[in-house]
Amino acid sequence: MTADLGQSSAVTTALLVEASAVSSEDSIVLCEVAHAKDAVAAVPQQFLLYNDPTAEGAVSFEEWNLTCSYPPCSYRARLDLDVRVTEKLTAALLAAGASVTSLSGFGPPGVAATGGAAADAAAGAARSAAPQLPRTVLLGMPSRRYERSVAMVPELLALGRHLFTYLDPLDLRVAVVVSGDLAHTWSADGPYGFSEHAAKFDAAVQDWARQLDRDALIKVAAKHVGEAKSCGFPGLVALQGVIDSVKPDNLHSILLEYGHPLYYGCMCALFDFQGDA
Repeated sequence: MTADLGQSSAVTTALLVEASAVSSEDSIVLCEVAHAKDAVAAVPQQFLLYNDPTAEGAVSFEEWNLTCSYPPCSYRARLDLDVRVTEKLTAALLAAGASVTSLSGFGPPGVAATGGAAADAAAGAARSAAPQLPRTVLLGMPSRRYERSVAMVPELLALGRHLFTYLDPLDLRVAVVVSGDLAHTWSADGPYGFSEHAAKFDAAVQDWARQLDRDALIKVAAKHVGEAKSCGFPGLVALQGVIDSVKPDNLHSILLEYGHPLYYGCMCALFDFQGDA
């Protein structure tokens, strides 16, 4: 999901593929990701910005024991990270009081990107009309979100507002991409079992995306997220923090797709604003 900010600002929530249609020279993508495995142990409490020239990752269906019905089912991607924006954004978030740190690597290969980020980037590059993807800023969510996502709601909303404050004045188009993973408890055969909260959580998030209903996300969906087990909820709340900085009349949204073909729900939506925030 993406949010597009900029000079004649526009906020978006869709897939990275949508953001890749813009020129790589006048745009950046801020992508919310889960911490890579080694980073989880190192900084479980803080938001993490990846301060390295590149990020690399790979994923295959075989790793997840899934059948490859529509090849290719293996993805490898390399992202060019915007070190200058990352450093300035880290400083701005720290000055605003956010619990954030940065992670740097030394020499090749690039800093490790998660499988999900690699798959999105590979798909975006394959479909993009641009010669290369825009420069990227990777923002990792702390692992405490798994057990404390509801308690983090005020912090996540504040993070979104801080992101807008820094990103909106940039002379760039900025797409903010967050996870559209919803409830992970749709199937008794899945790793998290079945819960009736899955349908209630996913319905509330869809209401939020269709109607820009803030309470549907931070009140209704929040009631069910513990049992629904949605890893995407924190990123959606942070995006709501970005949206909070936009005049309602200048904002519109489109729910592009929703489904739960396996044990988890997933959504693709677009939020866009034009004019002054």
